[in-house]
Amino acid sequence: MQPPKFPTDTYGVLYADPPPRLDDRLSMRIKDAVRLSGISKDALYSLIRNGEIQSFTMGVRRFVLAESLRTYVQRRAQEPIELRPSPQPRRRGARAIGPADQPSAKA
Repeated sequence: MQPPKFPTDTYGVLYADPPPRLDDRLSMRIKDAVRLSGISKDALYSLIRNGEIQSFTMGVRRFVLAESLRTYVQRRAQEPIELRPSPQPRRRGARAIGPADQPSAKA
């Protein structure tokens, strides 16, 4: 008979109850929002500054409202994609031949 398995966090600390799923969270720390959404930290702070994503501070930590983040991602997913034609490749000019590249006249 094996002992019961208890859930642990990344540091091996035992939880009395399993941690809440991401769907159940009301808010999350910035690093969790970055990891979950794929938005860079700088872009996330910019979105918070512009009021597109709601957040609050508790002590020195900033938390993002999970519903605000979900709404932003869903709104961006609904926007039409603007496809631009790919640029023409650059044409490379003839390469200058230097003294080291010239064939030697050895007889």
